Amino acid sequence: MSAIHDRRQGERGLTLVELLVTMVLFGVVSAICVAAFLSGSETVGRIDDDARGQGDQRVVAQRLSRDLRQARGIDTPAVGVDPKGQLTVWIDANANYVKDVGEIVTWKLASTANPDGHYDVARSTNGGKSVIVGRALVSSIAFSYRNDSISTSPLPDASVDKANVVLVSTKYDAIVNNYLQTRQTTFETRLRNIQ
Repeated sequence: MSAIHDRRQGERGLTLVELLVTMVLFGVVSAICVAAFLSGSETVGRIDDDARGQGDQRVVAQRLSRDLRQARGIDTPAVGVDPKGQLTVWIDANANYVKDVGEIVTWKLASTANPDGHYDVARSTNGGKSVIVGRALVSSIAFSYRNDSISTSPLPDASVDKANVVLVSTKYDAIVNNYLQTRQTTFETRLRNIQ
């Protein structure tokens, strides 16, 4: 019997206090890890939201700027069309100084199937179909027109065909009401080939 008793004295187990302390420490470390993971996930979401929005805006700005630099002039929109929400330019592709089919390019917002307040930025020609340049990230777009030889003030809506500078302002948010607030980009492009 003394051999069994000696073995029990040599073995040590965990007491209830030691077990509780271990569980509390494990819980604290787990809570810290979960909080760090959730914070990291939100940071990744913010970065992705911003990167998607900026990438889409960059594509729209580059393509629109190229069209404006190549344009021979700006067309006055049709009656009832707000010139602040639509831009129509004449790009004389064959350099014959005649407005041919396919040389009138229109930029505007196009509705999407999403009811979240986003629109596609569409580019269309009078001789072809509409092409989506920016996909469902833009919430608004505004064009304003100026002629630096006349004034530094914006031109009235009826005089947009006299503009030699276009100011484009867009608002975007890749994921509406999530992560980032709506951001705004503004750029100005001078028409180089106006008559």
